[in-house]
Amino acid sequence: MKHRRAGPARKPQTGQSRQVTETRVRRGPPSAPPAKSSPGPPKPIGPWAAMRALLAKAGVSEPVIFDVGAHFGDVTWLLLRAWPAAKVYCFEPEPLGLEKLHERFDGDPRVTIVPLALGSRSGTAKFHICGQNTEMSSLLPRGEHLGRRYYRHEVRETISVSVETIDRYMEESGIDVVHLLKMDVQGGEYNIVRGAKDSLVGRSIWAIYSEVLFVTLYEKAAPFWKLCRLLDKYGMTIFDVYNLQRSWINRQLKYADALWLGPILRAVANDYPEDWLRKSLEHRMCPDR
Repeated sequence: MKHRRAGPARKPQTGQSRQVTETRVRRGPPSAPPAKSSPGPPKPIGPWAAMRALLAKAGVSEPVIFDVGAHFGDVTWLLLRAWPAAKVYCFEPEPLGLEKLHERFDGDPRVTIVPLALGSRSGTAKFHICGQNTEMSSLLPRGEHLGRRYYRHEVRETISVSVETIDRYMEESGIDVVHLLKMDVQGGEYNIVRGAKDSLVGRSIWAIYSEVLFVTLYEKAAPFWKLCRLLDKYGMTIFDVYNLQRSWINRQLKYADALWLGPILRAVANDYPEDWLRKSLEHRMCPDR
């Protein structure tokens, strides 16, 4: 870049040459600020934030939560962060998971550890424990897709565990309502819902958050659409789907998490102000108003 030498200050020009200079220097009127773009569709929020907002709107600050398939308690910890005054029941039949849960939550009055599996009927069943990753353990045997996708998670051993239904557990424990039923049971969600028929009919379960399958990772595991059809019979409607997981080979959707709302929370979610449509349109068309 060339640098010009500093010379003596120039005298102001007069006459026609000055008019030319002023014409060059004079600027036009300031341009109007760029118009703000109208807001797009609402951004999605996580399941706990959505449930926290819905329960708060329903006046519930101390929810009763079933964490079915609690494993090492990671989700339990998140639930207690979302609702510090919640009462959480951790259902886990796997021995190592029970050990970790006791190490983590013994002495916490908010957490009850239940050494049971949940299913469609009471009794006992075989529980297949995976070797390298026990969170893949299930009451159902591994399917072909699971063996191909998670080939290092072979079944290490099979044990006998006690199985209970939600209906019977709630009755024997004197629990009137479960505000959130969380399930991560590796294909056993359908049977758990079947064992909660009376509670669902009686509207004692307000919401369900569950892992759902789109391919057969476990033998006889119900796919997402079949679980939706069953829950629809009890008035449970889908609210959102989260954490979609796809195959890194062919991008096949394999599993995700889904949130259903029962009639009580659905009424809360659909309780808009009378002028919500007008205000929504005004905000989109005239965001500065």
